[in-house]
Amino acid sequence: MTAADWSRLVLLAAIWGGAFPFMRVAAPVFGPAWTAELRVLTVTYLIPLFGLLWGWLFLGEALPASALAGGVLILAGTVMVTRG
Repeated sequence: MTAADWSRLVLLAAIWGGAFPFMRVAAPVFGPAWTAELRVLTVTYLIPLFGLLWGWLFLGEALPASALAGGVLILAGTVMVTRG
């Protein structure tokens, strides 16, 4: 493994491990349902959106409008379902 691979692995471990203290602190404050919704929102929508924007702004990759529109529609549907 190269040094870049190791750094990615350490970053992934830090992100994954950081979820547990977040849940321990956030669950009493927001409640378990909101904490779960925040985690799903972050992992499912915000991180991929950040990746798409990073690729578009700094790497010159095309930002597919269909991916962005699909993410927004799924997010809207998820919020509507969880709000009942």
